[in-house]
Amino acid sequence: MIAFPDADPEGGRIGERLRTWRTRRGTTLEDLSRGTGLALEHLRRVEAGRARLAADEIEALGRRLGVPVWALGGSPPAT
Repeated sequence: MIAFPDADPEGGRIGERLRTWRTRRGTTLEDLSRGTGLALEHLRRVEAGRARLAADEIEALGRRLGVPVWALGGSPPAT
């Protein structure tokens, strides 16, 4: 049996946001992987809440999806 790491609560929230924006944009994980150079399996784990994204990965995904970094990472900038 393969042991998977426990879900990461913060990673899970980012993964949910990633899935939401990806779905809204009609993009597959495969497209995101090719367009950002991030491993497909890593993106799958992120969406499942089992892996975290580095700041540069969030930025690359945001660019590819056409959303600001805060849309994936959490809070909008203070005004």
